[in-house]
Amino acid sequence: MAEIDNWIKEQLKKGYKKEQIKEGLRKAGYPQDVINSVDIIIKKVNNKKYIFAFLIIFILVIAFFYIRNLPHKRIFDREEIINITINQFSSPTQGIIWDDLDELSNIFDISDYKRGRKEKQTIGHILIFYTDLYKFDKLDDQGIAALNQWFDYALRILPENCSDSADAVLVSGIIYSMVYGPIDMDTNFASSYLQGCEKIESEYPLFYLAESYYYLFDYTKDGVYKDKFIDILKKESDKDIEGMFLIYGTEELRLLGFACDYYCDVERVNELKTFIREATCDGIMKPGLINYDCLNKDNFPPVLKRIYYLTRSDYYDEFREEIEKTIDFLMTTDFIKTNGKIRFMFKDEYVSEPLGACYLAGSLINIKYKGQK
Repeated sequence: MAEIDNWIKEQLKKGYKKEQIKEGLRKAGYPQDVINSVDIIIKKVNNKKYIFAFLIIFILVIAFFYIRNLPHKRIFDREEIINITINQFSSPTQGIIWDDLDELSNIFDISDYKRGRKEKQTIGHILIFYTDLYKFDKLDDQGIAALNQWFDYALRILPENCSDSADAVLVSGIIYSMVYGPIDMDTNFASSYLQGCEKIESEYPLFYLAESYYYLFDYTKDGVYKDKFIDILKKESDKDIEGMFLIYGTEELRLLGFACDYYCDVERVNELKTFIREATCDGIMKPGLINYDCLNKDNFPPVLKRIYYLTRSDYYDEFREEIEKTIDFLMTTDFIKTNGKIRFMFKDEYVSEPLGACYLAGSLINIKYKGQK
């Protein structure tokens, strides 16, 4: 019987109709029960086809909904990031910075002292962000009003006496906005405050202090400020390149570029450039320094800071290709997302980090508009 069943299935595969198969069996002299079995076999074959088709459809439906619900990697438009950051920092009265700092404090257990330092650093860079837009003629009346509001707020929170490196960062942003922005310059205030900053003892290089003196020299052309800029830069550059450079090296390289019109430490400049190019992917603070091949969700914030200083330096063109690749790599939902403000991936969750937003948007501004004025 099994041989007859197989024969019937073979005839069906060959395309013979049911009645043709029955007629063949009848002529061959097979009994009626064998002839009737054709109907049963055809029904079983059809049932298997239906089950197989159902399984295929079921698998396709499951695959469709699975793929549909996968987190798609989105690549952000650079202008979009700049505009979101402008809106994010539209006014110090909105309290958005302080909400973000509270969130960061809770996640990373930041002390009140460090939170205060973070606030000063953030405000200083918001002033630089807006002033860069003003320098490139990309700030409308509303943006100029926002810059003035942040400037007034910065003056209110600036301590009477410079006490740490965070104060130097904040006053650097204030001086930058006075020199290159629409705000009236007060040379006496700037000079007096910076003299106080020279007395602080800090474990961090005081490059912001040197930077501030450079801005004053660029504005006044007074050789006293140039000498202070170069003296502080020389002193602060006398650091272990393998140590402090990981955090401050691109900032130092930027200032050395400014200094080369008056004093150029070519050996140090070349040393820093070589270190950038030859850095490996080892360690969280040294992911190739600006190399996108080394990036992951734990180490990209320091990379973003390094890129920020290189895009604002005279050496940007030398590292343009690597910077562009890294920026494109960062501008995806693997690292950032937006919901009215820029949020960065930290410890497997997206967190708003205002200083990081300044670094990212500030880099994009200088990449886009540098050389247009």
